[in-house]
Amino acid sequence: VWIDSMGNELKKVQMPQKDYIYNENPDVRLMPDSGFVLATHSYIYKNGFSALPRYRIIRMDKEGVILWDKEFGIETTHGSSAPLTCPFPDGNILGASQIQADYYDSLGNEIFDPLRLFLIGKDGQVLKTKDISEFVLNSTYFTPFNGFNTSNGDVVLMGQGNYGWLGSAIPATIARVGSDLEYKWMRVYNDTTICDHESYLYDGTELPNGDLAFCGSVRVDVPPGTNSLNGIHLWILKVDSMGCVVPGCTDTFIKSLTKIDDVPKPQKVSYMTFYPNPVKDKLNVLIKFGSPRSRLKIMINDILGKTVLLRDVNHSEVPQELDVSGLVNGVYLLQLFDGFRLVQSESVIVTK
Repeated sequence: VWIDSMGNELKKVQMPQKDYIYNENPDVRLMPDSGFVLATHSYIYKNGFSALPRYRIIRMDKEGVILWDKEFGIETTHGSSAPLTCPFPDGNILGASQIQADYYDSLGNEIFDPLRLFLIGKDGQVLKTKDISEFVLNSTYFTPFNGFNTSNGDVVLMGQGNYGWLGSAIPATIARVGSDLEYKWMRVYNDTTICDHESYLYDGTELPNGDLAFCGSVRVDVPPGTNSLNGIHLWILKVDSMGCVVPGCTDTFIKSLTKIDDVPKPQKVSYMTFYPNPVKDKLNVLIKFGSPRSRLKIMINDILGKTVLLRDVNHSEVPQELDVSGLVNGVYLLQLFDGFRLVQSESVIVTK
């Protein structure tokens, strides 16, 4: 749809449906010649599989006349996710899509292959491809949610990733790619003072001095029984042109990183102390956090994640006593919450 500066519709162009059932997640960009390029998922039934998404790019001139319409890098039984495209200044196009081997394995787990990049010429021919697995060891996936061009002609991709060496963590991920599809650098970020596992970056831009700014969200743990949406928080990230939170970092490859982010973390501060441990029946907990208005709670979970004790507590110089005499022998997780925010988590052993 073409609209003027006041939001009035000027004209509408219908994309060819072909054999596709429906299309979703369109990503449209302005080309250097004032035309457009659009990447999308186009779903199709094939070989008995339910709607497999196909990575599809449509190149149009400035009037919406289609110059070419193609699928890229999709094998007969494979699907695609996270469609993205960014034009380079020379008119070639960066295509990015996560190629799915299947939807689910025998245990019901979703399977993704690593991100695949395409360098596509002006005529729609693939000039080069590159998989993220060639750059990152032990990568389960990198899902880019967005991308933008930089002043020197590079493309910066942002989203989230999953890497074997980080365990279950799903950190925000940024990659800078040159016009030859070579990775300049790739980094992962996670504000571990807020969240240990899920961080996302949805949009970004290059600042006048060459630094990069991004916005996204982090998902934090919330107490059982509460709305999970209460655990989604906005975050903003600013890095230099090399992706460094602290200027001067030298790591280029994600596989060489040994920590989640570049910012040195302070020594752990203990806001909650408790004794004895192991405990038989009475656990004394001293809280040195918050104020009289803080909504502090103590939660104890068993090894299966079931909450066995939940109690309101307060900041105090006097230990508060918890009755754990009804708990069976075992290891439990003792957690301090301020509202929905997890402040501290410790292990406690109950033995009779």
